[in-house]
Amino acid sequence: MRVEASRGELRVQLGKRFAAQEVARLSDAIAAFAPFSRITLDFADVESIEEPAVRSLARVFEALQGSRVLLRGVTLEQYRRFRNLGVGKVHFEDNPESPANLGALRSKRKLSGRSRP
Repeated sequence: MRVEASRGELRVQLGKRFAAQEVARLSDAIAAFAPFSRITLDFADVESIEEPAVRSLARVFEALQGSRVLLRGVTLEQYRRFRNLGVGKVHFEDNPESPANLGALRSKRKLSGRSRP
């Protein structure tokens, strides 16, 4: 996980696996860099997401009242899992459910479990 903070914004680049440890580290980063008006989580490199981590992330987002949350690099499968597990009130960059993104090659690669070239 890589964290950058500047001018009221927190940007987090996540690694290949999103698990409880990453949510704990994210919570620590939020506490260390607060207050900020926007947080961006980049899931472009994430290949595996654990459901308990998503539930914990939903609770973290609930505590971020007043901050805009943007999720970037989310595949269609990941998008649906986030929504089904209660991650609400966030913005998705390039919403994966838009018709233009449903057949994206990147999403197919991620869904099949193969890594990007």
